[in-house]
Amino acid sequence: MQITHSKVSEKADGTDPTEILPSDWNDQHVISGLETEITTGTDLNTIQTPGTYYQSSNVNATLALHYPCNLAGVLEVFSSAGIMQRYSSYDNTQVYQRTSYTGVWSNWSKIFPAISEVTTNEIGYKTGSVTLMGGLLIQWGTITITTVNGAVTEGWVTFPSTFNSNPIVTITANTAAPGSNVQEISYTGLTQSGFNAAIYRTGTAAATELSWIAIGQSP
Repeated sequence: MQITHSKVSEKADGTDPTEILPSDWNDQHVISGLETEITTGTDLNTIQTPGTYYQSSNVNATLALHYPCNLAGVLEVFSSAGIMQRYSSYDNTQVYQRTSYTGVWSNWSKIFPAISEVTTNEIGYKTGSVTLMGGLLIQWGTITITTVNGAVTEGWVTFPSTFNSNPIVTITANTAAPGSNVQEISYTGLTQSGFNAAIYRTGTAAATELSWIAIGQSP
C-alpha cells in the first residue's frame, strides 16, 4: 500500500544526506507487512477483526474450516451491520463473499465481476447459482415429475442457496408435446428456500422434466 502526505513541503533539498529531505517527505511511501497470515487450523468463522489476511497453502484451505474453496488466497474482512468476508483465490479465478449477522454466517456466494465471465463449466449446466455485484442472486435447475393422466402432479424444488426474500420464478417443461399432452405448468408454496412445481398432463403417465429459474436478492 502507498500513502502520500497531505501537506507538501515547498523547501528545497539540503546537502546533508543524513537528513530527511523535503523531497523524501513529498514522495509516496510504501507500507508493507499489513497482511496477517492465517495459521494452520484456523477456522475462518473466527476471523472477524477488519483487515487483510492470507492463506499461502492449498492444503490448509479446507471446507471444514469454512473456506469457500480448496485454494490458497486472500481474505478481506469488513465491519458493516455485522461482519463481511471476501475471499479471493490465489489464481484469480474465484471470488467469494459472505456475511455474519448476530453470530450467524451466511453461505459463501461466488461473485463474478461481469456476466460475460460466467461459464457453464464453472457453475453447472442444469443446476447452479451465481451472485452478481449488488447482491443479485440468480439460480436455476430442473426437476423431473412423473405425471398422472388428467391430474395435477407436483414436486418440491429446493434452491441451491436461500434467498433474502421470495424471488421471481419462471418454470417451463422440456417436452415435445407442449399444448397437447402438457396442458398447464405452474408452482405453489413459494418461499425463500424453494417452491412446489406442478404440472397437468394428459395421456400416458410420463416422466417430464421441468426447468426453472429464480431471480432475487442474496441474504
